[in-house]
Amino acid sequence: MANKIAYLAPELPGPSSTFVYNEIFALEDMGIEVLPFSVHEVGIPATNSRLSNLMLRREVIYNQVFLKVIVINILAFFSKPKSYLNTFKLAICDANKVSRAPKLSFGIMYRFLYGISFAKKLIELKAQHIHAHFSHVPADIAMYAACFSNIPYSFTTHANDIFERAYLLPEKTERAKFVATISNFNIEFLTGLGVINEKIHLVRCGVTSSQFRQRTYKNRSSPIVFGFIGRLVEKKGLDILLDACTKLREKKTNFYVEVVGDGPLQENLKQKISQQKLEDVVNLKGALPHQEVAAWMERIDYLVLPCKKDRSGDMDGIPVVLMEAMLKGVSVITTDISGIPELVIHGETGLAVECSSQAVAEAMLEAIQEPEKQRRVRIENAAAFVEKEFDLTSNTQKLKLLFSGV
Repeated sequence: MANKIAYLAPELPGPSSTFVYNEIFALEDMGIEVLPFSVHEVGIPATNSRLSNLMLRREVIYNQVFLKVIVINILAFFSKPKSYLNTFKLAICDANKVSRAPKLSFGIMYRFLYGISFAKKLIELKAQHIHAHFSHVPADIAMYAACFSNIPYSFTTHANDIFERAYLLPEKTERAKFVATISNFNIEFLTGLGVINEKIHLVRCGVTSSQFRQRTYKNRSSPIVFGFIGRLVEKKGLDILLDACTKLREKKTNFYVEVVGDGPLQENLKQKISQQKLEDVVNLKGALPHQEVAAWMERIDYLVLPCKKDRSGDMDGIPVVLMEAMLKGVSVITTDISGIPELVIHGETGLAVECSSQAVAEAMLEAIQEPEKQRRVRIENAAAFVEKEFDLTSNTQKLKLLFSGV
């Protein structure tokens, strides 16, 4: 059984990697020693001693000076020439397979070099297994490190990494001990790409139930308060939400929308709000630290997250914020793309409708008009379902069992 596991994520700890470091903490609570690594430098304000400790002990792969990486590669060649040449040949073959995308091909060779450096560190630390979150850059680095060091590796796939950046996935899976993914939708998607089905395991991206305890049942406000929280990017569907607000206002409904988050589309959204004369009902509140999300959810009646597929093919997997809202006792309205219907079962644990402003507007109106008794039942169903299927401890236990087979 692997009791000393190297964990690699794109940005650890970062605002978009809460689920990764919570998983690390859960594994450590189960007696696993985790060696944390981040591809890029990033940081979030330490909100507790455990997170502060993680920030201090994690190592950043790309912080290492490139010249030093070259020197390490030269030394690695002389110390283990056969392993080095085998890994180099593997990387060359992989780069050749994606040669129609020169930037990607170059990136693979770049990650090979850093993978060797990473491997040398893992050998020193006596790591027994490497686990990467996301199947693109982290999995590349982990794969070449595993080949050189003969330390087994695995990875977890999420959304963007397979919907938009699904290169060499059959090869990465074949070389891995196993692949974890967050939804049955992803399993079907990966299988369609030629990934070995027997190696794929469903491990939900879980949440800690105790951090989002269900609030005392709250009667709806007047006006009704809808909340949105997330990065202001295309796949979050804020344009759909604003168009839905315009349609909903035509129904003379008394409502208000709070948009929490920031991102590249912030100015575009401000312009759209102005053009559609929604300033009186939509408020862009900016970003909110994760530790304040639960308190913010106390104030809203519904969470609306109209996810969609963006122009590059990217889309959400199963947004963790939906789970958090459902645990908190907030009714959710979302769209039925990707793995979301596995969490938000339409009419039972929330409302999951087709990805259009008309459907979202109708769902918002339906939610407002539903009897309080029906709303209460849905809230209770939602919280119970998240605790059953998406609990962090239960799903991390599944991952631990997979590691035990290594």
